[in-house]
Amino acid sequence: MRYVNPKDNYETVVNAVAPTFIVFPAYRTGEEARLITLPPLQTMVRMVGTYATLMAPAIEGKLARLIRFVEQTPAYELSHSELPDAMRVIEVLLAGQR
Repeated sequence: MRYVNPKDNYETVVNAVAPTFIVFPAYRTGEEARLITLPPLQTMVRMVGTYATLMAPAIEGKLARLIRFVEQTPAYELSHSELPDAMRVIEVLLAGQR
């Protein structure tokens, strides 16, 4: 996972809303696209494992906000082998049909 700062790349929103979902893509040859629900602990492990930053210094308040975010935000692994199928699964998730 890599974060690219959007500054000067396009117009940004000053008061953005929190993400609705956390999705970790997982390419697997020959598999149907599907979402696997992740519990908060597994989500946190994956975020730390993908070098999620706490914006140095990692003070207690920032860590507490990250933990709250992970606890309150549904997370999934998106297992897929074909990008169009993965996109359809995401569209269904965003439409609230999961």
